[in-house]
Amino acid sequence: MRMRAAVGFRNLAVHAYHRIDWAIVHRLTHDGVDELRAFAERIDAVLS
Repeated sequence: MRMRAAVGFRNLAVHAYHRIDWAIVHRLTHDGVDELRAFAERIDAVLS
C-alpha cells in the first residue's frame, strides 16, 4: 500500500512538480528512510 503512495508521488513529481509540498518531501526523506531501507532489504532477500 505504501509503494502505491510512492508511485503516486512519482506521478506528481513528473507531471505536476509545481504542486509538490517540499516540507512533506523533506519530512518523508528524513523520517521514512528506515521504512524504505526495510523494503529494499526484503526485495534483496527475494531476489538473492
